[in-house]
Amino acid sequence: MPAQIVDLARGAIVDAVLFDDVTVDHFIQTQREWRPMVVEPTRRMIKRGVAPELQPTHWHWNWENKSVQLGQFGLSFYGIEYAGQLQGLMKVDLAKYSARIANCKKWGGCLSTVDSRYCGSHA
Repeated sequence: MPAQIVDLARGAIVDAVLFDDVTVDHFIQTQREWRPMVVEPTRRMIKRGVAPELQPTHWHWNWENKSVQLGQFGLSFYGIEYAGQLQGLMKVDLAKYSARIANCKKWGGCLSTVDSRYCGSHA
């Protein structure tokens, strides 16, 4: 499904692909490529005393452990690709939480057709 995300390096909105056929391979790729870029900087933030609300919310997630949740009732997983590279994964719990985009006004409105608490990307 076509989507748009923000390429932070260029400061521009770019075309991306949103998909819902997330597999265990996507989880493994995320653990290998993205987790080190989130965990260590977050640990440094904690040591420096950065307020919890300024730290990444789900930095402790191990995506490989979430593989057992693929296909579970009430859970959906989405991925987003840009320039042939996985930019992020999202878990949506339809049974436990109402899903909505809280505030995406900074980027001229909501950029995705998927309801989420998150706005933007790793691009």
